[in-house]
Amino acid sequence: MGVLPRRGAGGLPEAAAGAQGGEGEEEEAAGAAAAPELPLERRKGESAEEKKARKAAVKGAKRAAREQKKELKSLFKEASVAAQRRAATAQPQAALHLPS
Repeated sequence: MGVLPRRGAGGLPEAAAGAQGGEGEEEEAAGAAAAPELPLERRKGESAEEKKARKAAVKGAKRAAREQKKELKSLFKEASVAAQRRAATAQPQAALHLPS
């Protein structure tokens, strides 16, 4: 079907990534410059240097995915806490009594 991103891709869709704010873009740009795009799949007969580079790329992708998950969880938690606070401090609505 191809609707969902592949597992281990380590990225949110562009629409969701843009909703996080400007701070993540700077980190992504710095991370992208530090680690060039390397294949994450093993190829037959790869050299030791290629293996080290691939393993480092996989580690970096997993690290980035963990950081994104942590940020997303904290955003949802902050939103949940804010909603609970609004609900707790909201003025109680006056009961409407209809004559019977």
